[in-house]
Amino acid sequence: MLIINKQGLPITFIPKIGKNIMNNLNQVILVGYLGADAQITTFEGGNKIASFSVGVNDNYTNKEGELVEQVDFINVVLKGKIVGSVEDKLKKGSKAILKGKIKTRSYEKEGVQKYITEVITYDIEVI
Repeated sequence: MLIINKQGLPITFIPKIGKNIMNNLNQVILVGYLGADAQITTFEGGNKIASFSVGVNDNYTNKEGELVEQVDFINVVLKGKIVGSVEDKLKKGSKAILKGKIKTRSYEKEGVQKYITEVITYDIEVI
């Protein structure tokens, strides 16, 4: 299936999937700009994780007919060998196209349960 954006440009191709699509689909595609330099963590053995946010536009027209421009910042995590190939490009203001899945995790801090939603990225292109 071909999806067309508001400007009439193709976004992506989505393959036909069987009737169980709603049980197995967790895919996110984002195009935006890094809000800050990525935080790179290197573990013993050389494994790396990059954490950063990507600002994506969410523009709409309000009831007065005025265009409202809004930016949402999405938390992103990049793991594995791909970090080494792009870490020098993960700088504030860099444009990125990424694919991943949504993941929610929680932790407790000072007796209060905190929740984090982030995109675990498995494919990224930094422009």
